[in-house]
Amino acid sequence: MERYCGTLLPAIKSRRFPYANLSNHISDTALIKSIELMYDLDLSFKANRPPAKKAYSTPECKFL
Repeated sequence: MERYCGTLLPAIKSRRFPYANLSNHISDTALIKSIELMYDLDLSFKANRPPAKKAYSTPECKFL
């Protein structure tokens, strides 16, 4: 239970409407999970992503 509460705390972005933030976060999480299960996808947004392309520049030109 404490671990689940720890995942909910970052979802609260507003001091004025904390319950709306929690409700939106839970419904969005449920929607993503149902899409994962329906279409057999992996939509995890964790740190196991490939590294992004590094931007570099030289005095003559700049690339992204």
